[in-house]
Amino acid sequence: MAVTGSRVKWAKPEARKAVVIAIQTAVTLGIVGEVSLYGLFISAALTGTCVITGFSGSAGTAASITLPAATVAGFKEFGGMVNDQGSLTITCSNASDANLVTAIFVPV
Repeated sequence: MAVTGSRVKWAKPEARKAVVIAIQTAVTLGIVGEVSLYGLFISAALTGTCVITGFSGSAGTAASITLPAATVAGFKEFGGMVNDQGSLTITCSNASDANLVTAIFVPV
């Protein structure tokens, strides 16, 4: 909320989006600097890996985050991380994991 004179101006709420990962190939959510990832909702334990790309590693180069096979169901928090090293992609390696992973994000 911002106050301007005697008027109150409310901040626009973030319009979060959700994409269900339904294929084994990389699903691109946006190009470099374009996506703020809040989390992944996993509806059942994964049978394969799930790789998220586009982030920086400690050396300042591109790094991936890999959720291993047998990752349990639940919400995996990413806290609004912005992809600063490449397109934000999510790839689930096993066809039986189709429709089990949902990405929650905000375009920036």
